[in-house]
Amino acid sequence: MACSDIEDEILYREDATGVRFSPTKLQGTIDYLPAMAPKYVKVVNVDELLNPVDSFEVSVDSGNSKNRAFEVGSRDYEYPIVKIVPVFEQDNGTEMEFPQYVRLDKRNDNLKLNLFEALAAERTEELVREKDCSFDSARIQAVAELIMALDIIKEKEEASRLASDMSEYYSLMLMKKSWTFIYCQYEISDSLFYKTFEELRKDFAKKGSVDSSFLVHAADVWLSTFKVVTDKNGYVKFKSVSRDSSVGANGFNSEFFASVYGIQFLWNENSPAKIDNKLSQFNGRKFIYDKSESLWRLAMPLDDSLGICYSRKDSIVVHEGKYYRCAKGSVEWKEETDRDTILKQTYGTCGSAAMNIGRAGYVGDSLFVCICEDKKCAWTDKYAKSVIKKNDPIYPSYVIANAIREFGLCGQKLYGEIKKVNDDYVLCSKKDNKWEVVDSLDYYLGMCSEENAKGEHQGVYYACKDYEEYGVVGGNWSEIPEPAYLDEECHSIEVGALYVKKYGDDYFACYTRTKLDKNGYSKSVTFWNKLDSAEAIPPVINMDVCNSDRENLKVIYDGAYYECDNRDLFYRWYPVENDSLLPPERDGHICTPDLYGTVKKYGDAYYECGYVNQWRKMPAVESALLYYRDSLGSCDTISKKSLYWNEKSSSFFGCLKGKTGYDWTQIYLAPGLNYTMPKSFEKRKFAGGVVDRDSAYTVTVDGVAYRFSIFEKNWPLSHVVIAGKGYDAYFYNERLFLHSERGTEQVQIDSIKNKSESYDGFFASWKSWAKKCSECSDTTIDVDTSVYVARYNEDAFMDWKRASAFCPEGFHIPSSEEFMQDDFVAYKTYDMTIRNDTPVLWNYKMNKIGCNRDNTIFFDIFWTSSEKDEKTQLCYEAAWHIYKNEKDRRIVDCPKDLYPMVQTLCVQDD
Repeated sequence: MACSDIEDEILYREDATGVRFSPTKLQGTIDYLPAMAPKYVKVVNVDELLNPVDSFEVSVDSGNSKNRAFEVGSRDYEYPIVKIVPVFEQDNGTEMEFPQYVRLDKRNDNLKLNLFEALAAERTEELVREKDCSFDSARIQAVAELIMALDIIKEKEEASRLASDMSEYYSLMLMKKSWTFIYCQYEISDSLFYKTFEELRKDFAKKGSVDSSFLVHAADVWLSTFKVVTDKNGYVKFKSVSRDSSVGANGFNSEFFASVYGIQFLWNENSPAKIDNKLSQFNGRKFIYDKSESLWRLAMPLDDSLGICYSRKDSIVVHEGKYYRCAKGSVEWKEETDRDTILKQTYGTCGSAAMNIGRAGYVGDSLFVCICEDKKCAWTDKYAKSVIKKNDPIYPSYVIANAIREFGLCGQKLYGEIKKVNDDYVLCSKKDNKWEVVDSLDYYLGMCSEENAKGEHQGVYYACKDYEEYGVVGGNWSEIPEPAYLDEECHSIEVGALYVKKYGDDYFACYTRTKLDKNGYSKSVTFWNKLDSAEAIPPVINMDVCNSDRENLKVIYDGAYYECDNRDLFYRWYPVENDSLLPPERDGHICTPDLYGTVKKYGDAYYECGYVNQWRKMPAVESALLYYRDSLGSCDTISKKSLYWNEKSSSFFGCLKGKTGYDWTQIYLAPGLNYTMPKSFEKRKFAGGVVDRDSAYTVTVDGVAYRFSIFEKNWPLSHVVIAGKGYDAYFYNERLFLHSERGTEQVQIDSIKNKSESYDGFFASWKSWAKKCSECSDTTIDVDTSVYVARYNEDAFMDWKRASAFCPEGFHIPSSEEFMQDDFVAYKTYDMTIRNDTPVLWNYKMNKIGCNRDNTIFFDIFWTSSEKDEKTQLCYEAAWHIYKNEKDRRIVDCPKDLYPMVQTLCVQDD
């Protein structure tokens, strides 16, 4: 749409989406190769079908060779699409044009002209004209197809996403910029580059794809320009030596070749990347990796024949009658013709400390010997036509020279092998990495063959094949056990037992292990092994079973003990030191499943035959139960029950009634971990009391009568009598607390009579705090009349005057600081038998998601010994929710005449 106030004057133009695209200024960069200098840029106006309407040319700012810029001043464009064509000059003077389409936007000052968009341009035209696509959808489709066609990204959805995201798309194109130039064969010549570009653009425009053969051919062309070179710093490189290194890919690009050839680069020397692509002229060739140089290169035919030439190697080999050298720092085999170099690399430097004088070697058929005269050493061929005899000083060197001539240098592939050289034998020694003349077993036993696969020499038995389980491999003679030599069958007799045979003074055991066969399947292999003196113990040679069922089991032979154990990760028999035996074992009582549960007493200690064939010394608590049974009799025979203190276990014991009658049990004078008596109390004094009808236990200690409530094995303190006066009592965190004796009623607090004048005001303030304690999910409940007092009697509450005289001698009302200590006193249960208080209870309902419907909060208010002023005493108040534990605690001002509401709690002095 064009808007104008005066006829024929265009103020601005908008596209279909309302974006003002004209008039506009064009600015951008030409992102081709640094060596490609554009002559000018042509801007072509087009219609809706991308047909050219008119065009004009602009110059190029060539100041920056990396990103050459162009600029078009503000002018009017009738259609929001333009074709921009950078024009370059070929080597022969003709021009190369690379058109691409650009959608005009509100601002057009960051346009990027590149080869990738030029390749997609004609495909965009095809989709607009023939497929009736919009420009934007046509461009996105064309770019996405090209991304996939050039193997840059293989997934269609990802390619389409990138084609739509200009920022991420340009980043990708920057990384893959070299690929498009390689595909167009830029590295060869301008004419081939432009010809290939036009063929690729035209073919892609029609099909929306690119034949694999085209991509592979382009990769082959590029790879054919690669050579091994050494840079100015002495580093070995495998790189393209084409006409222009500015392609940005003159170095080896494993990602590119992996994509085109469909191969994988694993970056280790043992995993070459083989080209398995019949479209490639390099099909069957492989890329090899040199770890020392971090270098991938194409393997040469000599690498296949002679072994890979790595840069760290420095070796010479003979191939088809010629010498080839892989020199250190090089990665290519080259023919070597210099005699001294061949001798030095093959046999060492003549006269060096590492070489004995008289060392011999061959070059071709000529024998050379290292001779030193007048402190000068050199290779000489004066023995070339001589007959070397065994007593000649150079004879060993002569034999080794013939070994090298026949078998090559001693190296890793020959380590340990014994070779026959004429009438002599040589060993490739791993220790010295050299051939050495040896007296071989082949000499005594004969060469290994099907008919000669076993033999004996000086009382030792050998085999050279068919005995892999004994390490016999490669046709080399290896020692084997005597029963194997005699073909004694090796088999298992029972899981956990060894089959043992005796030969002379030696014992041999049959073992089983698992190995993989040639197809990768597991199989069990049995083999004989000679037992040393530590292994040939009686239970082994008598073939006693030792397995998981017999773990820890002991056996006795001639007064000596042996134990089945898996301390070395598998089960075997071990001798046992007598000092480690327990008393029942010293008496010959071996713990077996038949004796499980058997208990024996030695002195004051009890021992039980328990799980996994082991006696155990029973801990003090378990022993105490047996001790009382043995010393006092079974609980059913004791008429007057009491509580007993055991010093060894520091525990109480007594008779407790269970489902099947009375039995000895460990007793705890506390309902939980925190309900502990003061450390100053001597626990033993609390024994010897009287159990009353299995519900209470009473005992007098130092003039104080204590009563404990019986709840199975937990007996919490509930009451004391001090100086003739009774108190409800409570142990908590090693403190003794006293409370007035509680009643049994539950009454509404409003029903309590004789309220003080200060009560109403205090209660009203208390209800506000109680409401706050009900908070759940930003909801609170007003306190109604559902406020009760549990375990109420007339002594439940008292004013300060009465409270101040309540505590007996040796006790005091805690201060506010004491009360506010963490876990000083707590009531963490709703069991009123255990709670040492007369709490105010508030029951309420809450209809709120995420909150409990039925709720109860226990409130306790206690006088503290801390005075605020002559009319006010500080009180401690705590709220405990039946489901959510402690809700809050605080110090609150209490009128000294306040009644009811406040309880009195005494704590024993330290």
